[in-house]
Amino acid sequence: IYENIAYNYDDLSEKGNWYAPQVLFGLHFKYITSDQKLLDLGIGTGQSSELYYSCGLDIIGIDGSEKMLKICKNKGIAKKLIKFDLNELDKEEFDFKENSFDHVISNGVLYFIRNLEYIFMEIKRILKKGGIFAFTTEYNEGYDVDERYISIQEAYGSDISEKNHEICIEIYRHGEAYIKELSERYGFFPLIKPLKFRAYHSPSEKKDIYFLAHLLQKE
Repeated sequence: IYENIAYNYDDLSEKGNWYAPQVLFGLHFKYITSDQKLLDLGIGTGQSSELYYSCGLDIIGIDGSEKMLKICKNKGIAKKLIKFDLNELDKEEFDFKENSFDHVISNGVLYFIRNLEYIFMEIKRILKKGGIFAFTTEYNEGYDVDERYISIQEAYGSDISEKNHEICIEIYRHGEAYIKELSERYGFFPLIKPLKFRAYHSPSEKKDIYFLAHLLQKE
């Protein structure tokens, strides 16, 4: 889907009042300094990372969409951009040394991934002691029950006003019990209570979708 909407993504985000980057950065801000290094998992066009870049952090970005990475590259905010499918972490780890990063962020990404264990495993490896993992998950009204559903996303051509077709995507709502269990298993503790906020309006469910913002610190 992101290959299809890459060139319109920033406009679509603004049109849809997508403020998740600002929410996550606002919660994270007090823990960052300008001499630090950050990895953005699912950097996309760089909407989340450019806030950190403006504070002087060195940015490395990973994304599965070549077109999104191209747009991000043109913004000049990242020192390095890498094409990598996060669903492949069960077969191949990141090409980073242990304790390489002060921070890892992932915004609006983890709800595309069914099994988050390999994500947590790798982040534990590459984060420095005391490093922070800041991310969002889709809020689950069942609280501790994992859910999945089909989301219908609009796909656009070169003109944002002309919708070409719709694409069905499987989305995962990870329960808070699942996040807590993974955090404890891989040595993270929460810096804040997860913050619920409105993320966007779902055309498939015909309702507002809420996210949770998480800040975890490596022990």
